[in-house]
Amino acid sequence: MVCCNDLSPSADVPAQIIKGLVAERVMIGNYCLHEIMHPAAGAKIPDFKRLCDFAYNLNEQRWDYISIDTRITAGIMYFTYLGSASNTITSFITSFPNPGMGPDKKGRGQALYCRNVVIKTDDNHDTVKQYWRLTDKPEWLAVQYDYTRKR
Repeated sequence: MVCCNDLSPSADVPAQIIKGLVAERVMIGNYCLHEIMHPAAGAKIPDFKRLCDFAYNLNEQRWDYISIDTRITAGIMYFTYLGSASNTITSFITSFPNPGMGPDKKGRGQALYCRNVVIKTDDNHDTVKQYWRLTDKPEWLAVQYDYTRKR
């Protein structure tokens, strides 16, 4: 999968569009999607790795989502399932440290809430939107990953 990433580290900063990302996806069994994201060869962005597992938990009849991203200091991020509709699955994290993305690292270390929405457009296109919120502020679209199957 090829991927681009829109980042908006705070509500008052315009989104930065980052292209040149690769998301290697494989199924583990019938119910778990394992993903490794990294810059494509020759991309002019700092090296990083983002590991993600997205699985359906048959025992508890819910979606499980975890992520580890070397760009931030949150360690393993566990998302709690909130609900699903026909083409979306929503989960959240109650608190994680703001990675302070962007050139001035604005907000780095502040506690954030995250609402994560996975949207299936079709068999060749998925979008993940992360809405972040500081305790006393409205949420904003902070991260968006657009996945397109490589042909």
